[in-house]
Amino acid sequence: MIYFEINWLLSFVALSITSILLFKSNIFSKLIKLLESYNVFLNSYLSKEEDSLKLKKIISSFKIIIILTFNLICIIAFILVPICILYIFGLVRGINYWDYIISYESFIFTLILFIIFSKIFKNKKRYNRYDQTIHKLILNNKLISSMMFDIEKKIFYKKKNIGPKKLFICGYARSGTTIILNTLYSSGYFTSLLYRDLPFILSPSINKFFTKFTNLNKKNKKYERSHLDGLYIDADTPEALEEVFWKVKLQDNYIKDNYLKKNIINNETLNEFEKYISLINNLDKIYLSKNNNNILRIEQLANLKNSNVIIMIREPYFHAKSLLTQHVSFCKQQNDDLFFEDYMNSIGHYEFGNNQKSFFSATKIANKENLSFWLSEWKKVYSIIFKEYLELKKNNIFFVTYEGFSSNKDLFIEKINNLLSTDIKNKDLMKNRNHYSDVGSNIDDNKILLDECNDIYEKIKKISLI
Repeated sequence: MIYFEINWLLSFVALSITSILLFKSNIFSKLIKLLESYNVFLNSYLSKEEDSLKLKKIISSFKIIIILTFNLICIIAFILVPICILYIFGLVRGINYWDYIISYESFIFTLILFIIFSKIFKNKKRYNRYDQTIHKLILNNKLISSMMFDIEKKIFYKKKNIGPKKLFICGYARSGTTIILNTLYSSGYFTSLLYRDLPFILSPSINKFFTKFTNLNKKNKKYERSHLDGLYIDADTPEALEEVFWKVKLQDNYIKDNYLKKNIINNETLNEFEKYISLINNLDKIYLSKNNNNILRIEQLANLKNSNVIIMIREPYFHAKSLLTQHVSFCKQQNDDLFFEDYMNSIGHYEFGNNQKSFFSATKIANKENLSFWLSEWKKVYSIIFKEYLELKKNNIFFVTYEGFSSNKDLFIEKINNLLSTDIKNKDLMKNRNHYSDVGSNIDDNKILLDECNDIYEKIKKISLI
């Protein structure tokens, strides 16, 4: 028979009240937020961003640190009141709590509480609180990421692996970069960063050990990605994660308030990038990278040893429609889930959503839910890229049209085989489609702008690989 003396009962009541107050105060969330604020403060202090933006982040994070610290002190003082009251009146003195802790009753009671709380607070989201915390504290901490990269190099870097064949796929978002990535990766000739490589993206070997204790190491059922475009992903799906390297090494100096500027990268950083590739590509395959932000650093990537760069382009109208649809969708998702926006920032994705930033310079059109904004973006981006292509006169930079790939995959595979000396077979290729909804844009209002975009598209199409 389970038996509780009055002292045990009173003690349990005190601890229960304390636990309830602890839960209601959400102290754990506050502690996590405090750590995240320290993270932001430190990263901002060490960053090479513009002074105005840097100072803004430092002041904002410092204010949060002060408020949260005071808040936590008050909460801790408050939740100790029940125990202090009972202790003052002599009701919880002289109790051997250890005997109860190791007792059968304690075990049963703890098990019941664990089952109840696990059911009540079960997280049905893709990332639970544990995973979210890990991602925030690691991905958002450039000091930790840089340190882990240095450790990874000392342990696993081998000079003989440097300089493998590399294929960089880039372009404005929604141009077909993902479908090209998945098509090529499925051939078995390539290696790439996977979702499994989170959160220690800069230390892939160390990450393999770490992820044994997270959900990311499990072969989860495939789920549709956040774009809601019919593409399904799991832990072994390749993704554009290498932007974390550039965020860390360049200290976010290319990330401005409302746009991303063209990268200036010294030889030392490029050598570090080569080492990073060798750490990922430990199977001596062709390194495959899909990263939209690479349009900011085309020349530097093209100058790497054994490197080829593919720039995807899509018919402007359908491209802009797709961008607009994704922007509206991502804004809604980010409003519903605050972690989603933070996650996109941490891995350097600013293509659309509440955290959207333009490429090369800020776009004057303010309304991002207007087709004109995205057509203006398209015109600016591909005008700059085309001009750079003509100036560089490189024989390892190629344009590929989304329409050309979609209509003739056989020819695309043939071109890739000739380029990389591979023997990829055109089988089991993913079906792709134009996935967008009509968001009410009137093409007549954008006729002149659209004609200008189409003119650029036709010029690029003439010199494209396919």
